[in-house]
Amino acid sequence: MTNVTIEERGQIALLRLTNGVINATSPELVDDFIQALKRIKNEFKGMVLAGGSKFFSMGLDLPTLLKFDRSAMEDFWRKFEDLTFALFTTSFPTICAMEGHAIAGGTIFALCCDFRFATDLPKKMGLNEIKLGLPVPYLPDLILRQLVGDVEATKMLYYGDFVLMPAAKEIQLVDKLFTPKELEEEA
Repeated sequence: MTNVTIEERGQIALLRLTNGVINATSPELVDDFIQALKRIKNEFKGMVLAGGSKFFSMGLDLPTLLKFDRSAMEDFWRKFEDLTFALFTTSFPTICAMEGHAIAGGTIFALCCDFRFATDLPKKMGLNEIKLGLPVPYLPDLILRQLVGDVEATKMLYYGDFVLMPAAKEIQLVDKLFTPKELEEEA
């Protein structure tokens, strides 16, 4: 697994996205993430999902995906939706620790965790899929509405604007804010 790593923290696994600076969601990252979840389920009692300090995850690897034909895109999208469902329905507690920006697919990963912790720095998160002509998958749409309510979710989904982490906490998209130094340890 080259796009994710697992760091053991006692009975907790720290699953870190390691697909370059922006942690783009490529087909390889999805495959590695799915394999990591299977290992974590068998060996640990909980998981912290982390990314990089600049970007937790920038979302889908659009330059790669734009080269796909219909069949390859369908295969990728099915695996991505399988991953989000697997993350959302884990049998162990999950916390997303976002030190960097969580854009589009990065926000989707965060939504699928039980808790979302973020840095108190001016980092952003949000779902800008509408600006790219892409749908937000059904499950993350439902989770977003459950967390922030229909009115706020509709604004986020139809305008595609990003929010700073402190504002995300105000609308209950983020549960807690920490300094970058404290974030992963608190998670």
